[in-house]
Amino acid sequence: MSSLSSVFITREVFEESIELLKKNFKVISNQNDILFNNFQLLENLKKVNIVQSSGSDMLDEKILSKCPQLNVISNTAVGYNNIDIDFCTKNKIMVFNTPNVLDDTVADFAILQMLSVARGTLSNDKYVKENKWKKVFLKQQMGIDFHNKKLGLIGFGRIGKKIAKRAKAFDLHINYYCRNQEKSKIENQYGAHYSDLNNLCKNSDFIVVIVPYSKETHHLISYDQISLMKKNSIIVNIARGGVINDEALIQALKKKKIYGAGIDVFENEPKINEGFYELDNVVLSPHVGSGTYDTRKAMSLKASENIISAVIHKNFINLVNKEVLN
Repeated sequence: MSSLSSVFITREVFEESIELLKKNFKVISNQNDILFNNFQLLENLKKVNIVQSSGSDMLDEKILSKCPQLNVISNTAVGYNNIDIDFCTKNKIMVFNTPNVLDDTVADFAILQMLSVARGTLSNDKYVKENKWKKVFLKQQMGIDFHNKKLGLIGFGRIGKKIAKRAKAFDLHINYYCRNQEKSKIENQYGAHYSDLNNLCKNSDFIVVIVPYSKETHHLISYDQISLMKKNSIIVNIARGGVINDEALIQALKKKKIYGAGIDVFENEPKINEGFYELDNVVLSPHVGSGTYDTRKAMSLKASENIISAVIHKNFINLVNKEVLN
């Protein structure tokens, strides 16, 4: 490690994180949560050899190449597609993330999104608030059932399995798609069956996208896959923007090719395709799948603990690019 022992925290975190790091490092923090432009971000990065970053920070080669003293990046997120991992590995920069602490919270949110779209939670709320509810009648604000339907999980990692665990309580029939089929013991544990992507899209009533974003998963769900989906199907994206082709989804929703969608992540977020604003069959949220007080605090602390564990104790927990240790 460099003799420089300073940490730059790029966005607002919980105070406990700052206090934890201050015991071992000089800390430069952005508790005012200023949205730095690239120049401002770079000027701060040049002052330190350790950074606790946010998922919204784009740490690409253009920026990182101007910070040769950097040797640790701890991302306050599970995903790390905002960081150029290849560049970091080549230049011996260790990258850490915060897995496990948000799995249950995000799984809860996936269930919420599916139910909200299926039962028209937002439209019902609007219906009442606009004083349109005058009496109860049989065909009033009808949604679709969630229980005993077919759920397709695109991705079957930690969060996917947590969703499957919850889905069993609703008597959902679970299929999943991922790069490698799980062992039969795991499939039996979660009551899940492997499917190829096209058949999953064709046969599922509800689909949840929960795969990491990469070159391989860019527009994994696009026009072809959406065209296979049932007219009464609902798709939820709690993965990363770019896994779904947003324009393809908007066109399908606009033409009622599918029933609805729950979208928490978007291409080019926070700027999103304005076509979403015109739709009444979509529930939108601002990338808050992990957004509970307890979970976001745990993420903040985990990112700080990763730094201390690596730099002080030489214990490289949650290291993404393990090749740097070679």
